Amino acid sequence: MSDTTVRLQVTSFHPARFGGGILVGRAPEAETDELVRARIAARVLPREPVEGEIWRVTGRIERHPAFDHRSRRNEPTDHIIADWAAPLAPKGAAIRRWIALNPKIKGVGQGYAERLWDALGPRLYEAIRQRDIDALATVLDVPKAHAIVDAFGLLLDEVSALEDLDGLGLDGRTANAAITLYGPRAGARFRENPYLITLLEPWAKVDMAALASGMLPGDRRRLLAAVDVAAAKAFRTTDHNLGGHTVVVRGRLVTGVRQLLGRTAAHAAEEAVELAMEAGELIDLGSGRYQARAPWYMERQIEQAVAQRLLAPRSPIDHSGVATILAEVEREDGIRFEPEQREAVFMALTSGFSAIAGGAGTGKSTIAKAIMRAARSVRGEGYAQVALSGRAAKRLREATGGDAMTIYRYLKDLEHGRLKLDRGLLVVDECSMVSTPDLWQILSMTPDGVDILLVGDPGQLPPIRAGNPADAIMNSACVPQVTLRVPHRQATSTGIPEIAQEIREGRIPILEPFEAARADRPGVFLLSCTPGEVPGKVLEAFGAFAGAPPDRDQPDALERLHGADVQILGATKKGPAGTIELADAVERRWLGAQPAIHDWGLRVGSKILWTRNSYDHKTGRTRDDGEDETVDIMNGALGVVRAPTAAGAEVWFDDESRTEIRRSDLERVLRGWAVTTHKAQGSAFRRVIIPVVRSRLLDRAMLYTAVTRARITAILVGEEDLIARAVAAPPTVWRRRQALDLDSPIDACRAA
Repeated sequence: MSDTTVRLQVTSFHPARFGGGILVGRAPEAETDELVRARIAARVLPREPVEGEIWRVTGRIERHPAFDHRSRRNEPTDHIIADWAAPLAPKGAAIRRWIALNPKIKGVGQGYAERLWDALGPRLYEAIRQRDIDALATVLDVPKAHAIVDAFGLLLDEVSALEDLDGLGLDGRTANAAITLYGPRAGARFRENPYLITLLEPWAKVDMAALASGMLPGDRRRLLAAVDVAAAKAFRTTDHNLGGHTVVVRGRLVTGVRQLLGRTAAHAAEEAVELAMEAGELIDLGSGRYQARAPWYMERQIEQAVAQRLLAPRSPIDHSGVATILAEVEREDGIRFEPEQREAVFMALTSGFSAIAGGAGTGKSTIAKAIMRAARSVRGEGYAQVALSGRAAKRLREATGGDAMTIYRYLKDLEHGRLKLDRGLLVVDECSMVSTPDLWQILSMTPDGVDILLVGDPGQLPPIRAGNPADAIMNSACVPQVTLRVPHRQATSTGIPEIAQEIREGRIPILEPFEAARADRPGVFLLSCTPGEVPGKVLEAFGAFAGAPPDRDQPDALERLHGADVQILGATKKGPAGTIELADAVERRWLGAQPAIHDWGLRVGSKILWTRNSYDHKTGRTRDDGEDETVDIMNGALGVVRAPTAAGAEVWFDDESRTEIRRSDLERVLRGWAVTTHKAQGSAFRRVIIPVVRSRLLDRAMLYTAVTRARITAILVGEEDLIARAVAAPPTVWRRRQALDLDSPIDACRAA
């Protein structure tokens, strides 16, 4: 027997002993008051129905005994054996949400929106379209009524779309997502394929709305959407999902699709994968490996762009001119370039696409400085340098003396014509954190005549977004590259380079115990403790470096606190050993006696972390020409609150810029005594304290990156066994599956 789908207004619900139960209701559209019964198993029932709600139920009809009150006995009665059941959103949900959340409608929140619907019902749409102030004013005052019709004055088509979506039973948020995506045609587009809204809304919510609108569980559109969402989950690195894969294996893909389809259509998971391949939504790479269209396209485009740059004819360069530049930088910085560093400079100036790899502190930024000068002097062409984070870009600018920007700003400036770079060299720093989408955008938008140099440490933290292109590049036989091996940041005598290298290579280091009485010793130490003791032990170590909390009348002690340059670097933000709580604890203990900054929760001497790139931030000072002075404050910048001002507070940032922050800036500020290791990548501090607790992010790459941020001393705080396991296990980034192959396209072109 085929499935039937009905809408039932609930009159009662009778729960079963072990979950689920029988829903009794009437079809709202039916001409009779005949009751309809639906048996809903616990695995199908999302929650208990409530009297008066409208539910949509899908399933086969079977006859089972039911008590008949007229005959006073059990009679065979039709029951729907539900394969799917869910409540429909109340009518008017979309328009109510739109009104309540519209920022242009002041003073009208959810309460007023509910009252409007209760009073006018579906007539609310017409009242808005006709600008019927009187009708709206029966519920709220005239100014609010005007605000509503004015807000919708240019959106009459959207109001009609909301009415259409309400008729489909969508809840307010899903309806508004459809409007955002499709505009006035949202209702029609939703009917065509409701699953396109998974771009904006979670699968569970869209799936419920689609099924509630009448779509069958085995519909082809639903099967294709489940494959797309399952593959996208493997690609994502958000929502506590390690992910980051550009390739998904068949077993995991089918399992993911089965989970999304639920029991009613789980049997169709294999069929869904085949349908996706037939439709071109899924690319079969062979050996049970697949790619969704987007990552497949990005990787193939990257391969083609790299091949074109490497195979393009090259012009010779003036080697003696480059040697002169190298000697000049050596004199300025008081250094002597290693042979491998010289090789890296010449390689960057003679290759269409190349890479410089090197551990922390091996002089990559100094090399970038020499390359910049040589590119401008010897080649006489354009030059640009970028990094993923604003903080890293600023450090690059300081190290080389040339302008540097974030990848985001570079791409925007190219797009809007603010940056002209037809020929020359682009340097991409901290490339280990550059994702597949990042590299694809860089290669797609950078003109073919511009050479590209990637610089970074493959042993450091991986991209936050999907992919791991640095690994494919550094392991390519065709991409010219040089690896720098001699550390310069930390003196060898500190022991940091040796310990860091052991961690990077997966060899468990032998660490001396940390002794607070000898806190000035250089090296990498272990402060062993149980997980519950980690927060307290971190503060003990901080105190050993920073000294006692300064009193209010001890400005010198406050300077010594910051002069100690102690930074806590954690894996995560949340939890007792997370950076937020640790930073708050340091603030309370060491800054509690200092003058408060307004009512902001900050004090004179507070260390802050800036969390968003802010370009042209007003400093509160005026330039000689009368214009407002501005600075760029980069995401990840650390600063110290120096004093209150009339409008806010004066802050000195670690790049020596000084500015005023105001109340509106507080949403961009966190306490900076403890930050995540991701935020600190590319930074250096005299002393680093690293809380080590269980986390999905804890691995050798995180520990290596954190330890190498220290110039003098690093302390690992936690269980020795946990540290050993994290070091011994392969880095989580090694689990990322990708299909980026830079050598095959080049070999094929050469063979041709």
